[in-house]
Formats: sequence, structure tokens, C-alpha cells
Amino acid sequence: MISKYAGGPQVVSITAIQPLNLFSWYPISSLNNVCDIKLKVLLENSIGESPPGSLQVDTTLITVSNFSENQFILSLSILFGEFQSLINVSSSNGITFFNLNLICKEIDFNKTKPQIIGDKPGFNEIEHFHSYLKIDGFDGVRPQTFLTDKTIGNIKPVGNSNLYIINWCPDYIPDHIQGEWSIEISDSFGVKSFKTNSFYYDVQVPPNNIQDTVYLPSDIISIINEFGFGFGPLYFGKVISNSNRPFLVISNGDLSYYGTPIRGKKGNMDFISSFIENEPFNGVNSSLFNLYSPAGQYSIQIKMVSLIIQKYQPTPLQNTLGNSIVSNIFGLHMLAKNYKLNDYVYTLNQNHIIKGFPFGFVSGNNSDFKIEVSSYQSIIQNTDFLIKSRSITFSDEYNITIPLNMGDSNPPKLTNFEIIQLSQIKYLLKLHITSKNGLFQINSFPNSYSIEKIGLESLVNGNIYEGDYEIILSTGSIHKIQLIDILKNKIQYDNFDIISLNPILQFTSPFISKEFSLEDFNNISFAINDLNILNNTGYNIMYIKSKTLEKDVPMSLMLLDPVSISINKSIRYPIVYNDERESFECKFIIPSNNIFGEIPYVIFYSITGKIYNSLLSSSAQLRINETYLDNQGPIFKEFQQFGRDVTVVGPSLIGWTLKISDDYNGFKNGYIKIMGSNDNSIYHFNFTVDNLMFGDKWDGVYVVSISIDETCISQEFVITHVSLFDENGIPSIYNIFSENQKSISSPFINFYNGGINSTRLPITCSYIYPTTISKPTLQDLKLSTQTIDVGKLMDRSVTISAKLVLSNESYFNFNQTPTFYLTSPTMDIIECQTMVQVVVDGVRFICEIEIPVGFGYPGPIIISLYGVLYKNGYFAGYSSSDILLFGNNKHYLNTTLSLNDPIITSHDDVYSFGGKIWLYGFGFTQNQTVYIKYMNRASNNNTFEEIKSICYAKSLTIKIKETTQPFSIEIISSQGIRSNEYLITPIIFISPPLPPINTTTPIPTLPPINTTAPIPTNSPQQCIGNPQCGGPKQGYCSSNGCICYSPWIGTSCQSKIVIVPPPKLNENDPSTNITKPKNDSSSGDNSSFTALISIVSLRELDFNNNIIKTFYFDKWIQWRLNDHQYLYMTNLETFYKNGTKLNCTTTVITEWFNSTTNITFANQQLTMNPSSLKYNINITKFPFENPLNTLQLTIQAKAFSEESDQQSCSSQDFGDTVTDNSNYIQLSVNDNSLYGRFIKRAIVDGNLNSINNIILGDQIDDNTYYSSESHIAISIPYYKYLIQLDPDFGILLDSESASSICKDNSIKKRLSNGAIIGIVVGCVGGAILVTIAILLAKKYKYHLRNIKPLKLKKMNN
Repeated sequence: MISKYAGGPQVVSITAIQPLNLFSWYPISSLNNVCDIKLKVLLENSIGESPPGSLQVDTTLITVSNFSENQFILSLSILFGEFQSLINVSSSNGITFFNLNLICKEIDFNKTKPQIIGDKPGFNEIEHFHSYLKIDGFDGVRPQTFLTDKTIGNIKPVGNSNLYIINWCPDYIPDHIQGEWSIEISDSFGVKSFKTNSFYYDVQVPPNNIQDTVYLPSDIISIINEFGFGFGPLYFGKVISNSNRPFLVISNGDLSYYGTPIRGKKGNMDFISSFIENEPFNGVNSSLFNLYSPAGQYSIQIKMVSLIIQKYQPTPLQNTLGNSIVSNIFGLHMLAKNYKLNDYVYTLNQNHIIKGFPFGFVSGNNSDFKIEVSSYQSIIQNTDFLIKSRSITFSDEYNITIPLNMGDSNPPKLTNFEIIQLSQIKYLLKLHITSKNGLFQINSFPNSYSIEKIGLESLVNGNIYEGDYEIILSTGSIHKIQLIDILKNKIQYDNFDIISLNPILQFTSPFISKEFSLEDFNNISFAINDLNILNNTGYNIMYIKSKTLEKDVPMSLMLLDPVSISINKSIRYPIVYNDERESFECKFIIPSNNIFGEIPYVIFYSITGKIYNSLLSSSAQLRINETYLDNQGPIFKEFQQFGRDVTVVGPSLIGWTLKISDDYNGFKNGYIKIMGSNDNSIYHFNFTVDNLMFGDKWDGVYVVSISIDETCISQEFVITHVSLFDENGIPSIYNIFSENQKSISSPFINFYNGGINSTRLPITCSYIYPTTISKPTLQDLKLSTQTIDVGKLMDRSVTISAKLVLSNESYFNFNQTPTFYLTSPTMDIIECQTMVQVVVDGVRFICEIEIPVGFGYPGPIIISLYGVLYKNGYFAGYSSSDILLFGNNKHYLNTTLSLNDPIITSHDDVYSFGGKIWLYGFGFTQNQTVYIKYMNRASNNNTFEEIKSICYAKSLTIKIKETTQPFSIEIISSQGIRSNEYLITPIIFISPPLPPINTTTPIPTLPPINTTAPIPTNSPQQCIGNPQCGGPKQGYCSSNGCICYSPWIGTSCQSKIVIVPPPKLNENDPSTNITKPKNDSSSGDNSSFTALISIVSLRELDFNNNIIKTFYFDKWIQWRLNDHQYLYMTNLETFYKNGTKLNCTTTVITEWFNSTTNITFANQQLTMNPSSLKYNINITKFPFENPLNTLQLTIQAKAFSEESDQQSCSSQDFGDTVTDNSNYIQLSVNDNSLYGRFIKRAIVDGNLNSINNIILGDQIDDNTYYSSESHIAISIPYYKYLIQLDPDFGILLDSESASSICKDNSIKKRLSNGAIIGIVVGCVGGAILVTIAILLAKKYKYHLRNIKPLKLKKMNN
């Protein structure tokens, strides 16, 4: 602590601000016996003296550094125990003394009680094999890591929590596949051992589980030429393992590479791995790489006894760097040789760019050339101007420091700030900044090793000398900021830095990590689990039930499966609180054809909190039940050149025929860039599956061709870049030179054995050119305007033209036009491709470009021209310095920035389920009016309608309705200024159903089933039949009625269950039809029979049973869950009385039973007979007009024969079952019946209730001598959240033929009132169990075939 020492003036005080009033430390690692302390303190003076005083200490152990005039950093290292020192502060009133008391604490595991959490480690594509170590009791600045055996694992902290992650070393795992994993961790007193089960402790690992080993190139014990920089050798292998997460690691002890799963299913998974990617192998290597998998470490060894990796490198720069300064234009000059089509890295002060040809190339050819790059800067600066450059892939830089004139040294100042949370993944940072010299740039620091520029387009009020700025931040994207003025004076603001003293205001990042507890995440579930994502996208919802989590704390979900990582490593799905459900929820999308087993994920909490799924309970695990992994982007299967090595004597076509393969997802689109090796000509090819020559998206042929003629130059056409994407968005990327290669994603892996020459197509040209060509003369450069307002919606376009007097015009390449480059002072660049006009005495290059909003402000934007090409390979270009030296003062654009025009520029991801969305742009105000126009393809009435909004100057939010169609947003300001019409196409999200309550996945918002409700019981029935109950072999008479022996069924045991093949999937709706065909040879039956069950509508009834509303089910979405289960889902668009929309989701799961199976629904055990079909029906919240109202779910059942002989008859019966307290309906035609069972229970809002089933008399039923039809209504009482129903159906064979309606008399008979027995329904969220049975006479055999589903007519109330 810091306390004031007795005596001395009382006008000064000292406060510890970082860490905030914390004076206890632990060593940064248990390896250390000292605590390294940095304490930032604030010095205040109550009488306003500035500076408030000078601070000194009485020991040399403390280093004092001035952070500002009132902030100081005390740095020291102390041994374990207490440390005291005296601080004295000198002010105009004298000296004040303070005591500084610090404590360095030992790490004592006996006090903190560390423990590994969970039954076994977890695995994901980021942390790989990992465990969580929980340590309680640290009461100071806690350790960051602990001493361990690095061959076993290492440890790092998890945010502001009591958790650490143990990353298990892949070399350790193969010897410990089963049993226990053990790691020794040191505290300050010794070593403690910690154990957990192996990741594979519960899996039987098969022997010889690595097969089909392939190396690319195939010979890896000789000289290997890279296939482009960083594209070294690859390994393919098939891992045979029953584990839900097989792995493959290549390691030589120092380097370890995790293999990436690319295709396969459980038990058979293909992996790809690089094993010397981007490593500096120069010359001979003697390395022994071991291949690890769940089988152990000795399965295969890769012996590289004498391996030479020939790096594919460009030519490094020569040390010939120069500079120039002309009228605030700084120039970088560089001489180079042997250009290899690579990029260069240019750095001017703190800003850098990466560009290749033609940017910067001003004269010469590829053998010997000159580069010039310009930047606008003030010639008065308080730091030396630094220029650096290097060839990409090389680390050696050449640099020049330019001393400049010194100016005013006062840095910018942050005088006020505000942080506003926009959403779970976005924040708004509002800054008020003053700057005597004018603000130049704002830098943000996402982490300690990277910087992001924030342009002055963030200005929303004022000017660069005093203004307000608004910055949109992604969660975790900024920890501190840096302000730089025009003279390069800098100031940096870290967390807790003091901005003002009166009142005291500290700068705090919005992402200061908040504390969290693992117990906050112990109730997580999903709307649907055990998914089938074989060629299906997995739409899902996560639910987090917690009473302690703050509702507005930033939380998001990131999937860590290999496919999600391949598609987009940064996508986060916001986790928001749902007041209605009283839980957090997150809607997310699982890509199709993903990994099997558990899908790993991480929940981000605040800035650094990470909760991996491996920490959570089994109910929180997201599982994939059926899939086939496709985690490889499209690749070239065939790659054939045409026109290779030809001698060009006339117009010709050269190029490649490409066969692109992508087995499961299919190819979607691609891009290829080709350059000439000598003339630097550039060709861009964008293509999609629509450009297919022949084949299909899984295996298709495409052609890339270039037109040349006899005036060409002998050279190679080189493929320098390829991007291919499949339908899932998985990329295959190739760059001939890049510093961030991912060799396993190369589209050329099938051609590694042939080498990189397959990407190079040589031609021979006989045309003779002069050896030298004079550089064209730049005669003029014209701009359509000298000043541009980059804050305006309109009039941001500028036309640029330049006239050149060509030397040797006949050799000029008119097919390759140059590019104008517009460069801001912060080295941001936009490009404008020119068109060419032949004019008197030369050519004129013209381009028109719209300047992006805010670009270059406060300017100026300087202009350069590069890429003037001749056919012999000579090129020319003109930097801004060159243009200025030609005497042309129009080498720049001045910029202004209006702040009143509303302009929409971007938006967060928008999904089809609607809700609140955020838009970003410029010039938004509170008094503006926002309009929205929904695109209705079925109607021409697409007009704008006003919509409510909440806005800031650069962001606004609106609430949209559910829509799968594009929609437009437009803003009109209070001054009547109209914005751009901004089009948004929503991402389709098909909302999944809530999980049934009787599944293993709990519904977080519903209580457990209340079993105290009375169980419906059927009244005893009289034993009937002749013989009674079918005789002693078919059943017997009990006090409740006939009890039947399987396979007999019915009230008289005279109908027989028939074993039939399952019906085929109906891809349109949950209707099911089953047919017994004509000429069933095994039964002797010469008649056909068809049964059809359809879910028709949902009706709301008032307390007098009058129908108020009817909703028809017409659009269903279908998923295949497994071979016998299918899921159908539809949304009914319903509305409350006040007009608020509510989507009422109905979900139907159909399940076919091949054998007798006992199931449980609503606490009642039911027997499912063979060849029966069960319907599990769930209906979510419905907007009842009155709590006294009810619903009816109507189901149509129909049985009919296609024959119309004179003996045909039909009948129907409805009543109570004997054994399971249900209702039944039996529709018969001749000897065949459709039999449906409707249980008298449902689950309403988690409670068990009785329900009522009735035959509807207000429907038109098609009852004839050859058909029997009925509409059954399940009555649903008022409910709040969810109702679950569960009926079933089967087809039976009757011992007696139907006789109610016959062809010979056409007498129609209806069911008697006594036969229609009501079923009391006490809850609305039940599952309807519908069993379809075909009842055939003993002598009959059976067969099934599909018919077209019955198309239901729209019913009228």
C-alpha cells in the first residue's frame, strides 16, 4: 500500500492506478523466486499546481519513469516477503513523504489447492489436446505460468478467472493413449503431480491404424524444389480409429505439426500435414520425423537422411536505397535486378504497404529496373522520417533515416471519452481530442504485437484541431490507443491512464476482462442435438441458463471444428439474453459435411474469458450423429497446358484446361491470376460453376486462355495466384510468393511430383525488338476537380487523365493499360484502371473513380501512374515526385469532409429470423427518418415504409421482421438529405425446433414434468368378437375388455399387425402414405389398398368452440435424422392483438419401428408394434387472443382402394383402447384397415395433462364404398411455451370385411355418437403418437409401394 508519512505538506497525494490499489504480487512463473513489479501511480496536487511535483525514491532498486507530468511508473524486482521504501514528492509547498509497502508472495499449492477439471482432456483445432487447471486463492497479481516439463505440456492463464489451460504436448500422447495423463507442476516449494484420464481412456484403439501413406512429392529423401515459396513436402495418411477424435502429428522432437482432417467418417479419416512448412532448410538436413496417432508413435517413421529443400525465393533487394523530398512529397528510390513477379514491402514511418508490379516500377525491365514510391508528409516533424523496403519473404530490410526540422512538441490530448455497448460483439468508442498541430492518425492495439490504423474519417464533429470521433470496435479489438499529430508527436493511452484530474477521469478499455465462474455455465443445452449434417446445414440454438451472469456482458460463441476453422476463423455468434425465456440464447450455423462426434466450441466472455466445451457437462456437448467430412477446398484433378513451347507466327490461344474436383460440397467459384515473366502482362480470370465446359460442380472442366500474336516476346506465362472455393466456403489458396502460406490448402497438391513447371507455360516469339527504349514523356496530368468532399454521398467521383508522348509507339502494348494509384498520407491506396485513347502526338490514359467515404482526409491524396508497358518487356511509371518534377502541380487532390450527409456503408451479419440489426456509416442524426423496403417477389408493391431507429453519428439500429428476401434501407436527414439505398441480403437461418421433453437434451426454459396430474383411464369394455376376443390363440377376456396376443390387435383381437417395409421419405411434408399393391401373390389378394396420414391445420377456438383463426401447414423443411427418423419443421406467422409478430414453430419427428419397442411418453409406457409409425409433435408459443381459448390440431386420415368391384365396402370406427388408455380410429376398406392410436396425454409447459381427441364434423370427408376418410382434432388447452403430442399409426388385416358403405347399395353410415369417445387434453405441448397399421386377413400377403401424397384443399371456417 501507499500511505502518507507523518509530516510535510498535505497538498499532494499518490494513488496506485495500475494495478488499481493492488500491492501484492506473485512471480510471473514458478521458475522465478522474485516478483517483477510495475506499478503506475497518479500524483495529485490539491491546489492545482502543474506539474503537481517531482517524485523520487530512497532506493536504487526502484526505477522511476515519467509517463506524463502526473503519472509515474515504478519498476522493481523484489524477493519473497515484504518490501518497504520511502517516496518523497517535492512541490512548491515543500517535500511530502509516503511509505510504499509491497509484498512478493510465494506460490503455495497447499493453500491454493489446484485441481484438473473434468473427466478427461478436450480437443479442438486451436488448443488441440488441453485440460483446465483450476487454482483458487491467489490474492494478488497472479502468476502467468508454471514450471513444467515442456515435453509433457505447458500452462497459460485464462482471462480474469481462476483457470489455466494445460496444453498437452503431442509427443507425450502416443505413449499414454490409454490410462492416465500426468504432469508435474512446480510451485515455489517443489513439484506437485496432477493427473487426469487419457483423452482415449474409454476407447479401444485398434492396431495398425495408419494406412494409405502418401508423400508429396513422393521422393522425400532427395532434393525437393518448393511448389512456390513455403509449399514444401506434404504427408497424406488414413487413420483408422473408433475414437470420436482421431489425430495425427508429425514431429522430430523440436517441431510438431498437427495433421488436418480433410475427409472421411468415424473409423476412417484422411489427414494431411506439412512437416517442414516455412522452415529455413538450407542444405543438408538429418531429421527423423515420427508419425503419431492414437495407435502410438512407432507406426511410421519419415527418414530424411539427406534432404535438401530448395526454397522458391525471389531476388533480394540490392543495397541501393535513396530518397528525395520535394514540396512535402517524400520519395523512396531503389534499384533492383531479376524481378521474379514478387511483391515488395514498403514502410514509411509507422505505415507500410505490400504491393507488386506495377506499383512503384518507374523504368527498366525485369533484369534491371528502378522503383520509386512517394508519400505526402509534413517537412516539419519531431521524429526522423524512416523509410524501409524489402522483398517479400525476406527478413532483411534496407532503410534510410531522414532528419527533419523540429516543430511544436505538444502531442494530441484525449480530453473525454465514452464507451457504448452496441451489441454482444460491437462497441462504440467516442473520443474528444484536441491537437495543437492537427490530428494525423489514430492507432489501436488489438494486442501487444499488432497495430491497426483508424482513419480520420471517424471524425463526426469539429475538425482535426478539436473534434469528436466515433470508432466502431469489435469485441476485444482494442486494449489501448495512440494519437499522432501531423508533426508526429505521439501519446498513448493504456487502461487506467488519467485523462483529466478535475474531475478525475481514467481511460478504460471497454474490454477490461470481467471475472467469471465456471458455475455460471453449468446449464447449457441445444435446441437440437445428435444432428445429421450429411449435405445438410446445421441450424441450431444454444441456451444458457444462469441467474448470476450479467445480461449485458459481451458473450459470443465460436465453433472450433475443422470446417468452421477452414471457412472463417473469426466468426462469432452473439449470445443474447431472452427475457421471455429467461435465458441466454445463441443462434448459430454448423457447416454441412463436418466432423463426426462432438463439435468443439468456445464461449468468449468479456475480453479474455474463454470457456471451452471440454469444461462443460455432457448435456452441453454438441454432437453430430451422421456426416461425411469434407474439409478440403477444390483441387485441380487435371491440369493440361495447350500452346506450350509453340513458336508463335500468328494469332494464337494458349492456356490451361483445368479439371476441378470437390467430392462432397462441390466447386462454387474461383480466381486465377497469370503474369508474363518478361513483359509483366497481367491477366485476371474470375469464374464460377456457370462457366463449366462439361462435367458438374463435383468434377468439372474449365478453360483459361490468353490471346497472343506474332508481336509477342518469348517468355513464360506464370500462374501467380489461385483461389478456389467450394459451396461451403472452404478455400484452396496458392500464392507463388507469400509470407503466410498454408501449404496443405494448395489446389496443386496432385501435381507436386511434376513440380512447379506445370504452372509455367513457355512460348517462343520471333519478333525482333530494339534492346533499349526511351521512357515516354509525361506531357500533362488532368483532374476533373482539385478538391473533393469525401463526406458527400454524391460528387465523390474524379476523372484523371494523363497524356504521354510515346517513344517507339509501334512497340507499345495497348492491351495492357497502366493504373493510377491514389495514396493517402497514411499510405492507404486505391487503384483506378485506365482506358487508352490515341491522340495527336501520343496517347491519353483516362480513368474515373469514386473516392471511398472519408478516404484521405485531411489529405491531400497524391497521384501516381504505373504500368506503362511495351511488348519487349520495357516498362515505365511516374511517381508523385516525378509528376511534380515535370512541373505539374495537379499531382494531388485536396480533401474536405462534410458531416451532414447520411451514408450507409456496412452492416453486421443479418439473418432471416429478423430482430435488431446494426448499420454503420456516416452522418447519422437523432432527427433523421429511416425507411425500409422489403422485396416481395410475389408482389409488385415494394414500397418504403418508415421504421423506428436508435442512432449515433456512425451507427444505427433498427428492428426488422423475419424475411428470407433482400431488403433496402434508406435515410432522410432532418435537412431532407437522402442517403444511398442500401441493399441487404439476409443469411438464411432455419430455426430448429425445441427439443422434445422426453429426449436426453433438456429444455432449459421448462420445468420437469409434473407427475401429480391425474392419469386418464378408459372405462372397462365388454369383450366382443366371434369367437370372443378372437379365440384362445388371439386373445382373452379381462375385466377391462379383450387383451390381445401379438400380432393381433383391436377391441376384438380380430385385426392382425402386418410386417411391411418402411415407407419412403416424403421430402415435402410429414404426410405418410403406405400401399398394398394389387396381385399380392403371397396373400392371394387381388385388390390394392392405400393409407394416408396428413397434418392439416392448427385452429384457435373460443370458449364456445367457435373457430376464430385457422392456420394451414403448407411449407415444411425436412431433415433426415437417421434411417428411420425424419424431422419436419414449419413456422406459422401469427400475431398478437397489438400487431406484434410471433413465429409459432411446429416440429414433427416421424419414427418407423421395425420391431416391438417400448417407449415412454408423458410418464406412460407404450408399446410400439412392428411396422408402425410414430409422430412426435411439438408446438411452440402461440398468441392466444384469450386465455380461455383453445387450439385444435387437425389430422387427416384416409384409407382407400383403387379397385371398384361390386363387393367393395368401407367403414370407420372410433373409440377407446383397452390396455393403454388411448383412443383409436380404424378406417377400413374391405379387409384392410388404417389403424391410428391417439394417447390421451400431452405435456403442456412441462406438465402432464389429459387431452381430448374428437372426430370433426365440420370437414368434408370423402367416404365412399372404396374409401374411408376422417379428420381427427387434438384439442389443446391454453399454454405459454410449448406443447408436446405423440400419436402413432399402423396398417392391419381384418378377419371381417367392412360393411358400412358398399357399392351395391351405397348406404352411407356415420359413426354413432356413442362410438365417438372424447379424449380430455390437458396440455398443449405434447407429442402425437400416430401408429399406422395395415390389417390384412391371415391368408393375405402384403406389399407396399409409394403413391403421390394427397394434396389438401384449403379449408374454410
